[in-house]
Amino acid sequence: MAETLSGLQLFVRVARTGSISRAAREIGKASQLLDQVKRYQRDRVASEVRYTMVNGTVTALTSALILGYGAYLAQVGAMSIGQLVVCYGYLGRLFDPIGSIASAYANLQKSVSSIRRLRQFLAIKPSVASPEFPKPIRAEDIRLACHELYFSYNADRSAVCNLTFAVGPGERISIVGRSGAGKSTAAKLIARLYDPQSGIVSINGEDIKRVDLPSVRRLIHYMPQHAVLFTGTVEENLCYGNPAATSADLRRVIEMVHLEPVIQRMSRGLQETLGPGGCQVSGGERQRLALARAILQRPKVLILDEATAFLDTALEGEIFERLRTCLSDTSLVLISHRLSALEWVDRHLLLDQGTLIASGAHDYLHKESHLYRELYNTPKDQHALIEPVSTPSFSPHNLFPRRRR
Repeated sequence: MAETLSGLQLFVRVARTGSISRAAREIGKASQLLDQVKRYQRDRVASEVRYTMVNGTVTALTSALILGYGAYLAQVGAMSIGQLVVCYGYLGRLFDPIGSIASAYANLQKSVSSIRRLRQFLAIKPSVASPEFPKPIRAEDIRLACHELYFSYNADRSAVCNLTFAVGPGERISIVGRSGAGKSTAAKLIARLYDPQSGIVSINGEDIKRVDLPSVRRLIHYMPQHAVLFTGTVEENLCYGNPAATSADLRRVIEMVHLEPVIQRMSRGLQETLGPGGCQVSGGERQRLALARAILQRPKVLILDEATAFLDTALEGEIFERLRTCLSDTSLVLISHRLSALEWVDRHLLLDQGTLIASGAHDYLHKESHLYRELYNTPKDQHALIEPVSTPSFSPHNLFPRRRR
């Protein structure tokens, strides 16, 4: 129901382009869902009306019976009028709590199914969890290695098959391939958002499943294409992963992802409220805010999964250049369909149908791999330029200088 209603704008666009039949089918589906909702609501209201009528009828008949029998007893002298009035008053006090109990029981019955579903949800145990006896990990230099990974979302086909590669400390790699090649799945396996069905992901030679999960989350940050922001101020969202960040840290990351014009447009600056889900900013601004938040967390491995897809080519290239020069101690794993923006990385991993088919620098793959050349030469107009922004000059400097030991 929510999916259909949220797609009404798409239905209008589809209808305007001439595909009336498809839009009409979707609107018909929405009408059927609305009819079902109306039937459920009508049945619920009818049930409540029946309960009210039955309760009122029983109360009225009982009251009439008591009054009639009491009048008869008063007439024959077995009861006085005062006693009859007192009995009727006690009868009213008896029916009020009985009616309240019956109404509460009816409301409870309506909530039973929701409570059952909530309990089922709370009883779900996450498949990815910390080990009982976690292994310590040194946070200075992180080396990731994947050995013969296999992962499948269903039994029909594998998303990743026999995948083996490594990411050294401070190394910059990209995972490239056609849509559906397994790039995002490989990135999520590295970040231990999923566990492979077979194979091992190791961190500094230790199986990542044996490492404390909060430590993994602190050392490895995965940023997806659709960034998530929370209701709150800009500063609260930026400091979500690092509450101890200073004003100087905030200024550096804001400059790094070119957020100064966005902050300046806001009347309250960093104290501006973003609204639910960051609805006050555009898609590109949302991505830059999420990227600044990720950098501010200071991970040792930063995975960007189409994290700049809503930016124009010039701004994306400028931000990647800043990442390259300022995060010298951070390993970068980049996924982007615009390969021209990734020529500077140390190594490209070329995936096809979940399998690593080639690996190497840009010049080598451009010469040796037909698939890589095909992806690299994809027309640039296939990538929508969402937010054309002019980028100012930027003098490279280390964003977070190393502390002296």
